[in-house]
Amino acid sequence: MSKKYKVVVDGISHIVEVEDVDSVESNAVVSEKKIVEEKIVVNNAVATENTIKSPLQGIVQEIKVNVGQLVKAGDVLIIIEAMKMENEIVAPKSGEVIKIYQKNGAKVNAGDLLLDIK
Repeated sequence: MSKKYKVVVDGISHIVEVEDVDSVESNAVVSEKKIVEEKIVVNNAVATENTIKSPLQGIVQEIKVNVGQLVKAGDVLIIIEAMKMENEIVAPKSGEVIKIYQKNGAKVNAGDLLLDIK
């Protein structure tokens, strides 16, 4: 089974397909797969149909949107600071921000709800 992810590198969007492989894979394949997945997580939020979750643990440094605001796919929604690095969480799709779950300065873990876009 494979999953598609949108990755932004140097401001350019790319669609990346990551395929699940058997548990009996070589270390080289595991390491390469892990690197690809880490890049995806850093550059893009984990999203369900309408809910965007934090891809990493950190502190919400800045919320760049408001409830009711229309956003386009790729727009920066939230900046999360982790290990003294700013990580931009971008919109995986266009829509309207309908709920924001976090506040500036909030500590978040990977998987915590950030906001809803519909």
